[in-house]
Amino acid sequence: MKKWILTPAILLAMTTVAFAQGTKVLPQKIGFANLRMVLDSLPMKDSAVAQLKILNDYFSQDIAEMKKEYEAKLMEYDAYIKSASVDPLIREMQENTLKTLEENIGNKTQKYQELIQRKQNELLQPILDSIKANTKIVAKQRAYTQIVDISSDILIYNGSNADDITNIVIAQMRAAARKSSAPKAMPR
Repeated sequence: MKKWILTPAILLAMTTVAFAQGTKVLPQKIGFANLRMVLDSLPMKDSAVAQLKILNDYFSQDIAEMKKEYEAKLMEYDAYIKSASVDPLIREMQENTLKTLEENIGNKTQKYQELIQRKQNELLQPILDSIKANTKIVAKQRAYTQIVDISSDILIYNGSNADDITNIVIAQMRAAARKSSAPKAMPR
């Protein structure tokens, strides 16, 4: 039974090692780009930021008005609580009103943040796509195999002659595992 298990493992290891040894190593040329700097240098980005600021200002003003209403209701509630005669039913209604206002502010704030994020993606994604496309053009023209965005540590371009060492690492891991599981000699 051990022969049946070991034989496929040995064949797989030999095939992997043979494949790894037969692979031609091609020269690598890696470039770096600060795509944040590229983005910041584009007038299109300034236009997008201006549109986002207008939207953000509108949303902020709406939330500020809601908070003013909440503060007014809170002051009204505090004054009522301090009065001599507190009707439990009116108190409960005011507390529910305050709770509803708080929830509305939270929900609207979340909704506005999502809308701003969506609008930001809508405005900036075409610009980012253009930056990536132009980065790939430069990389191909100058024979780079990889371009790394140093502002975010993202691989932007991976040329066709880049090495994939996955199989070599797997073969190394298996070889290391065989060494560690081999019986050790007993000291005499």
